[in-house]
Amino acid sequence: MKPFRLDDHPVAFLRPRLSFPFAWAGHIPFAYLLIDLLRPRSLVELGTDSGNSYLAFCQAVLRLNIGTRCTAIDSWEGDAHARKYADDVYLSLKAYHDPLYGSFSHLKRCFFDEAIVDFADASIDLLHIDGLHSYEAVRHDFETWLPKLSDRAVVLFHDSQVRDRGFGVFRLIEELAERYPTFDFTHSNGLAVVQVGTHAPDGFQAFMQAAQAEPERMRECFSQLGQTIVRADGAAPAQVEVTAPDLVCSLFYRQQDEHFSEERLLSAKLDVTEGRRAIEFLLPPGIRPDYIRLDPGEAPGVFRVGAMSLAIEGGVAHDVPVADLHARLGFLHCDVCPPEKAGELRIVALERDPYVEIEIADLVGGLSPAGALVLRLELTIEVVLNEPATWEIAATQARALGEIRQAAAGQVALRTVGRSVERLNLSQREHARALDEQVAQVEAALQKRLRDIDQHLTDAVGRLTAIVEPLRKGQVRHETLLRTLLKRQDIFSRLRRRVARTEFQLMPIQQLEALDPSERRWQVTGADPIFACGSDNFPMAPGWYMISLDMEQHDGSPVQAILYPDYGPDVPPDTQGINMSFVKPGQSLHRGVVRFSHPLHGLRFDPAMSPCQLSVRRLVMRRVSKVTAALALVQAARTASRLPGRKGIGPRMLVGRLRELGLRGVLGALYRSYARPTGVANTYDAWLENYDRVTPQDVEQARTVCAAWEFQPLMSVLVPVYNTEEKWLRRCIESVQAQAYPNWELCIADDASPAPHVARILNEYAAKDGRIRLVRRPRNGHISATSNSALALASGEYVALLDHDDELHPLALFEVVKYLQSHRSWKLIYSDEDKIDQDGRRYDPYMKPDWNYDLLLSQNCISHLGIYQRQLLLDVGGFREGYEGSQDWDLALRCIERLAPTNIGHIPRVLYHWRAIPGSTAMAVDEKSYARKAGMKAIGEHLERIKVKAKLQEIVGRPGNFRVSYALPTQAPKISLIIPTRDGLKLLERCVNSILALTTYDNYEIIIVDNQSQDPATLQYLRDVVVNPKVKVIAYDQPFNYSALNNYAVRQTQGELVGLVNNDIEVISPDWLQEMAGHAMRPEIGAVGAMLYYPNDTIQHAGVVLGVHGVAAHAYCGKPRGYPGQMGRAALTQNMSAVTAACLLIRREVFEEVNGLDESLQVAFNDIDFCLRVKQRGYRNLWTPFAELYHHESATRGYEDSPEKQARFASEVESMLARWPFELAADPFYSCNLTLVGTPFELAFPPRMPM
Repeated sequence: MKPFRLDDHPVAFLRPRLSFPFAWAGHIPFAYLLIDLLRPRSLVELGTDSGNSYLAFCQAVLRLNIGTRCTAIDSWEGDAHARKYADDVYLSLKAYHDPLYGSFSHLKRCFFDEAIVDFADASIDLLHIDGLHSYEAVRHDFETWLPKLSDRAVVLFHDSQVRDRGFGVFRLIEELAERYPTFDFTHSNGLAVVQVGTHAPDGFQAFMQAAQAEPERMRECFSQLGQTIVRADGAAPAQVEVTAPDLVCSLFYRQQDEHFSEERLLSAKLDVTEGRRAIEFLLPPGIRPDYIRLDPGEAPGVFRVGAMSLAIEGGVAHDVPVADLHARLGFLHCDVCPPEKAGELRIVALERDPYVEIEIADLVGGLSPAGALVLRLELTIEVVLNEPATWEIAATQARALGEIRQAAAGQVALRTVGRSVERLNLSQREHARALDEQVAQVEAALQKRLRDIDQHLTDAVGRLTAIVEPLRKGQVRHETLLRTLLKRQDIFSRLRRRVARTEFQLMPIQQLEALDPSERRWQVTGADPIFACGSDNFPMAPGWYMISLDMEQHDGSPVQAILYPDYGPDVPPDTQGINMSFVKPGQSLHRGVVRFSHPLHGLRFDPAMSPCQLSVRRLVMRRVSKVTAALALVQAARTASRLPGRKGIGPRMLVGRLRELGLRGVLGALYRSYARPTGVANTYDAWLENYDRVTPQDVEQARTVCAAWEFQPLMSVLVPVYNTEEKWLRRCIESVQAQAYPNWELCIADDASPAPHVARILNEYAAKDGRIRLVRRPRNGHISATSNSALALASGEYVALLDHDDELHPLALFEVVKYLQSHRSWKLIYSDEDKIDQDGRRYDPYMKPDWNYDLLLSQNCISHLGIYQRQLLLDVGGFREGYEGSQDWDLALRCIERLAPTNIGHIPRVLYHWRAIPGSTAMAVDEKSYARKAGMKAIGEHLERIKVKAKLQEIVGRPGNFRVSYALPTQAPKISLIIPTRDGLKLLERCVNSILALTTYDNYEIIIVDNQSQDPATLQYLRDVVVNPKVKVIAYDQPFNYSALNNYAVRQTQGELVGLVNNDIEVISPDWLQEMAGHAMRPEIGAVGAMLYYPNDTIQHAGVVLGVHGVAAHAYCGKPRGYPGQMGRAALTQNMSAVTAACLLIRREVFEEVNGLDESLQVAFNDIDFCLRVKQRGYRNLWTPFAELYHHESATRGYEDSPEKQARFASEVESMLARWPFELAADPFYSCNLTLVGTPFELAFPPRMPM
């Protein structure tokens, strides 16, 4: 690791833009440095205020060009520890921020807890917490956002040195320092740096090592750097630019029974150098307010308002003057001075956000109710304190002025009292002196009496002490006896708790809805249902406990139940929990042991990890001994050994392990296996146990069935062998011998293996089974030549390919021939597959789609198991030498060139077990790097043979997977991008600007379809944007119907390609349009879809899966950016049944061939229906991950939140189910072994086909 040197990071010496307050400014050099050290993928700031810290982060991100997605979250209302402030802080920050950093940064105005749902777990690399600074608040913020932090995350806490005014950051930092590497800067109110992630970049770790080695030197260094930004007294130095925001004049309006709000706000920017300026505010049509509130500017100053009038836009009547402004004033936040001339209003404000409220009800009542109201006024800026640094000075002066006024009033009162005293005569003064002497005499007498009383009390206490002492000694004896009794009672109580049976009261906390209280039946509504376990027996001793659970599951995936123990405040929380592996599908009573490592203070029970229905009746726990626990664990291990792929445990093995590890070690080993954490592998274990357990009776039944088949072809299994380890070779051969279908031959070619055991084993099996045919090659020729040698032995009608260390499922050949009974046209057949480890445990299944040509060009999805008509292999010349490692991929590509899609079949059963051992590509494709080169060569030559021009490259980060970029015609086709909109200026502007600024493809036009926009700013933008020759605006003056307005727009365009683009789309990859157009111009391709992300960099769309949740669902929705998906499919180009029309490209001729979108589907599912009609006409729809865009998800259309919308949505669902019943029930690109009720690509329980 390179040592930390500050001069390696010149970004730390940038100059910032500052605005009041300056409390954070001293840490800005470190902010610059931290961005360089971390290079974060995602940055979130909680509490932004005027933006000094956040803008510094953004400035560094822009300078370093590192692509960080930045989000600032704040209510922009202020709090008790900052200050309360008006909207001008947010508006001025936004006005500065958006033009500079809006392409990668977002100001999110909401509360912290509201925003957390927008961020995926483990997605944030840098979190800055600077909200409310009480201990409770900052701890809540940290714990709430902790799951969102990545394994390289760093958290910053400001004000870590402040210990008054209720600040408690320092307390939390003291606690976190015991768990995480921490460094605390002491200047500028303090900044704590906490390394939460365990895999922070080397540069940051080098900084932390240097900081912890010489903390004072590091603090002094950054304190000095900070003073180049802000002086020690908190003021900005002269050499730093302090930028005031543009002055904004705002107009609020309301009716009598309303409040002023941002929903009824109009604004105009002012140039403070212009002096007098005419301003015009245009209200929405039909609005006639009773009151207006004029905010002349957010900064302190002197303003003069004059010549105010009202009119109707476009009307012929004269303006109606707003006369006598002083008489119409309501609430004020300023001083109003006498005007220099009639009709004016002179406003003086020494504090920010001045405003005046003016009543105009009597004036608007006389105006026409039709049209838009225009309010005109003249505003003169006499003086404005337009530097934020002066705002606090002005406010201080205002407070001082108030104090002076109060003091002046006090001085007047004192002078009045003084004059009254002077009028007292001499006799009155002498009388007062006599009274003083009398008072002194009485005080002396009282002092003497008090001394006498004190002495009397002292004597009385002495006498009482002599009486009480014997009583006190007796009390001590009684207390000692009582403590002894209580101690014995506590011992008996603890013993009782050790042997007592604890039945918990189960209290639902979240994601559990009661269905039948009498049956205690619950609907699990999410992935994290929680019961709190109540009991009077807490705390409970550590050790072994027997759990008895009465729980019955009624539907859904098999539950994975977990206990989360609470060991109290001194023990870190157990975030993994204790897996209740003894909870089995199909049972209602479950018993098993668990071990608690510390005294138990509380318990949480999570009954499931996905939506389902279940009855949870009782949860009982009883303390047991180690011997009882050991017996239970041994019994569980012996039961588990009967599962496929599990090792058995016998007395000899147990005794050996006892001698080696002792009872405690054996218990630990057994318990780790027993309570193995749940995950995909264990889910697959449950799936196998329920739906793929093959018994001897199953094999015999299959043999009986196939004996009655009319078509019983000979199946030749080819196995090329070279130096195979003995146990794997035996298992491979025996897996063929165990086939239920008997009409097979095993053709083995030995590639001159030097290991002597290979020939011995092969001869041994061939001698015992006449169906095994052998050939030994005279010299080594590698796998292609050896496979051809095996093929030469084959005489069967079909050939199956099997590697020498893999295994076939016992029903593999039976299933193949069963499908051939009804699919005699199949000449190439492939099945699903999984991996099998050295212990025989099956895992990592690949439930494949049906025939998917474009996926085959990205990965070899045919192998394994691959079955070929033998004549087809002979016709293509068998296996080609020079393609070793990917010889089967090359073979498949050459075969499909001679086949129609109807000649290729997929069997959705796991019939092949791929051995995962060191040296196998089942472990990692890098195990055989030559295979990657051969695969790329095979694809490239395939494209050449079919005369397709394309660029082929290996996908970065996915060795062995490839991207094909198709060439466009010399004359690039014109693309018409259709963007429907209704108001939503911010979204539309971002969408259009991102297309114009980032898209590298040149021959396109943007057609904005205006669907009845009313927002004046949007209408002005639509008038202005057509200045760009690539942009056109057409009006669609009908109620919203997504299908109809897109069909209308397509008819107005001439582009060879049509692009449907939502107005909430934002471009990420500059070559997105070229990537999509390259596919769309392929004659066999229909609709092309893109990879869409939510703004928080989680996947929104990676293609559409039919049937999930009724109609359809987006693949991998909510998964983080970069998520690989099922077998890497989220990163691979492939055919899919449908893609979303939020970003869809298609040839015009295909769009017109299917008559466009169905206008009876106004909002939902019109894109699904469209894609299915395209597919019905014989085109392949395609999704590519290499066209990346953000999608802000139907932001202008809104939600299905009214009865009318919900009824319309329900009718569209019914329409789709009636129109496409078979397609929605069986998506060919989504396996029937995968669920339709949970998260897409999870296993289906049960599968949707007879097993």
